[in-house]
Amino acid sequence: MGVAVALLVVVLARDLSRPRFILIGIGVAWALSAAMGLFVTTADIRDVQTAMTWLAGSLHAATWPLLAVAVVWALPAVLILYLTARAADVALMGNQVASGLGVRLSRLTLLRFFAPVLLTAASVSCVGSLGFVGLMAPHMARFLLRGGQVALLTGSALVGALLVLLTDTIGRLAFAPLQIPAGIIISLIGCPFFILLLWRRRDAL
Repeated sequence: MGVAVALLVVVLARDLSRPRFILIGIGVAWALSAAMGLFVTTADIRDVQTAMTWLAGSLHAATWPLLAVAVVWALPAVLILYLTARAADVALMGNQVASGLGVRLSRLTLLRFFAPVLLTAASVSCVGSLGFVGLMAPHMARFLLRGGQVALLTGSALVGALLVLLTDTIGRLAFAPLQIPAGIIISLIGCPFFILLLWRRRDAL
């Protein structure tokens, strides 16, 4: 489903230029949000409770069989990201330099666009939406580590996993016996982080 939505966004945007791509993505997100709202208002109450827990982002429903399926989908994406890491480092030098060194930028862009989509789809299928993890983990990894894309990918994965485990533990213990979904805790942490990030980069916006 995630890959299909990503393909729809690319087709509608016709290219990967940032402003057009973002606007089309926002429009598709609104349409999917409306579809989810329709489901919530018409579904059985038990299905609604399950959907709301999933939307909040929670490890409660994660099972080993579900994790195995997610790993099968995630492994190709991880391989793509690591195999294209060196080319991505070269691409940071600029399009002309990268093209001169033999990097096929159009193929690299598509591969490194759809690989994160696969990873996100695999993760969301297990634990629901934990959006701020994808925002916070790379910046924290970049702050802690030095190196190219391989170091950043590895660091982001480790930091992201630690964030999820930490917020899930806080949600389970801080308000026991009431259990707060990890997605709510990570959002409470992520919102100030996002505002701070925007403030620090205000001159570049």
